[in-house]
Order: sequence, then C-alpha cells, then structure tokens
Amino acid sequence: MLRFPPPENERPVDLAQRAGMTKQAMNYLLVQLEELGYVRRSPGEGSGRRISLTDKGWKVAQIQRATVRAVEREWARKMGTRRFDTFQAVLKELADSEAGDDVSAVASGNA
Repeated sequence: MLRFPPPENERPVDLAQRAGMTKQAMNYLLVQLEELGYVRRSPGEGSGRRISLTDKGWKVAQIQRATVRAVEREWARKMGTRRFDTFQAVLKELADSEAGDDVSAVASGNA
C-alpha cells in the first residue's frame, strides 16, 4: 500500500486494485495504518472515503524513495550506467506490459 506513488486523496477501492488486493483486505490494512498514524481517511464525494498519508506516512515514503535511489546508484556503479539504463528500460517495458494486461483483463471480464 505504501508503494510509489504514495496515496494522496485516493479511494480505498483504487488502492486495493493497484495492490492486487480485495477491498476488504485493503480496508483491514488501512485501519491498521490509520491506527499507527501513517494514513488518514477523509470524506470524499458521496459516501466514499479518501486516503492520504500523514506527515509520518510521508516520512516513510521519503525513506523508501531514498533507499531505492541508493540501490539504483549502487547497481549503476556495479553494472555500468549504460547497462543499468538498459536494465531499467526493460523493467519499465515489462511493467507497462503487465499494466496493459491488467487493463485488458478487466475490459474482457477476466480479472
């Protein structure tokens, strides 16, 4: 749930879909994260709720991003910038392909 990009004014159902979880599982997780002070729920349009990070949650997101950047720098140093750039391009292509597969599955009713 605390992945990039972090939630900001998002519906729990959208977070569940993005994480590949049921709405019930996401709501269970959100209750725990709210009790720990990482997220807040606020009223949305209609009866829906919106989820955003608290200051504590944003600190976690900043630490996550800094850690990812440090790992990327280390891998680029070990692999060489050119190979690492290729590696990242392949990963992006795979991720985009997976996202496209999810959209196709939902559109066809196979999700």
